[in-house]
Amino acid sequence: MKRRLLDTDTVSLILRSQPSVIERAREHVRSYGKAAISVITCYEVLRGLKHSGATRKLSGFENFMANSVVLDLDMQAARRAADIHADLRRAGTPLEDADLLIAAIAVANDCVLVTNNTAHYHRIADLELENWAS
Repeated sequence: MKRRLLDTDTVSLILRSQPSVIERAREHVRSYGKAAISVITCYEVLRGLKHSGATRKLSGFENFMANSVVLDLDMQAARRAADIHADLRRAGTPLEDADLLIAAIAVANDCVLVTNNTAHYHRIADLELENWAS
């Protein structure tokens, strides 16, 4: 079983205590010991929580982070992101940089990306997707 990389929307559903997503996350943690998120997702969640002043959710996210693995944007992921960007631009279907970087981190680390936003990601070759919210 491949490790799952949680997209920003999936982490948001966990922070909102969405039952089906929480259960799938627990199953994954039982198998792997820790959840995995990208440094991009970490930034996006922190940015949103700090902007809205959600101190209780911020504390919950910090607890979540203490039991998670953060996958960085390294050179392998950066090169993969550039390839994905070029392919999607040529096809006329570009993605926002944050989504593109998250996808590249998933591909570079051989992870399945867990997202409720499969419409954004389905056109990326070599990217496996799961939706824990559906």
